Order: sequence, then structure tokens, then C-alpha cells
Amino acid sequence: MVGLKLLLRILYENKKTMIWIIIGFLFMVFLNTANNSLVSSKRNLGKQITFDDSSKRFNSVNDSILFLSDLINQSQKKFKIVSLVNASCSDCIEELQGWRRIRKLIDSVRVDIILIAYDAPFDMVKYNVVDVAKFKQPVFYDCNNHFSRINNLQQGDFKTFLIDTNNKIVISGNPIKNPHLIKSYKELIR
Repeated sequence: MVGLKLLLRILYENKKTMIWIIIGFLFMVFLNTANNSLVSSKRNLGKQITFDDSSKRFNSVNDSILFLSDLINQSQKKFKIVSLVNASCSDCIEELQGWRRIRKLIDSVRVDIILIAYDAPFDMVKYNVVDVAKFKQPVFYDCNNHFSRINNLQQGDFKTFLIDTNNKIVISGNPIKNPHLIKSYKELIR
């Protein structure tokens, strides 16, 4: 207790030092928060992802129905990037533009990019994806956030990950939000 009082008195007497300590502390908090939201997470590495018939595909060209599990079973590609998109979030919808860029940067011969829209009624999802974002690639619709529930993805878990042929997570994190992750994704896909 005496040590704390002494420290506070020294800091009070030297306000410049106190300001630098506060700035340093806030900077470290910022870096920790930024790193947690942008870098790859190791929490779910190796976790096997389950796909079932709850998610249906739609795109702007036609309204043909293809179930996500069928796509996974038919895919001959070594890797798949799976990204869950909160369709009720305008920033998340705008982020769809970034997937066009990622598709060009990453070898699409060796990887499928699977986007799963959730957390909004189907009509809203379709409007946001097709009319607002003008997104032409296929998107799967997940009613009731079923995909996250069956895979036990928790709040705060990364919602974008690269999975292998056994549907196990190899890397997680969003390459749109973190350009450094694009390199990691590309290296693993080679």
C-alpha cells in the first residue's frame, strides 16, 4: 500500500511521465486488440468442420438450389476457404467485394471459396448480396445460424478458415481484413 502511494505521488509530481505511461498502456491495449482481431487464431486448428443440408446456394444468375453438403462432397479441390458473412451487417456485406480480389490472388484451381450468409431472412440476404453488393459468385444461405451451431463456433471465433480435404481447419483468420494472412493462405494452398 505504501509503495502504491509513493508511485502515485511520483507520477503526480511528474505529469509528463504519467502521460507517457498512459499512452504506452493504451498503445499496448490497442495492439493486443488489433492482433486478436486480425491474426490467425490457433484455437480451432485441426478441428473438423461438419457440413449438412441446412445451407442452400443461390446466386444472381439463377436461383438453382444446391446444398452445401453436396458441393463439399463433389469438390475435387485440395482446399476450401469457408467464410461466414453476417448478412445483417452492412460492413460485412461491403466486405464481399474483397472476396473478388482474393479469388484472383489465390489459385482458384486448387481451392473453393465458400461464402455462407447468416443472421438475416433469406429475402434480406439475397437483396444485400445480389442487389446491394452486386456479388455474382455463389453464396450459401444458412438459416438460423445452423452452421456455427453444429460446428460449435463460439462468439469471437474466427469465421473464416482454410480447410483441407478432410474438412479440418488448417488456418483461420480473414485474409480480407489482414493482407499478411493472404501470404499464409497462398503458401498452404501451393
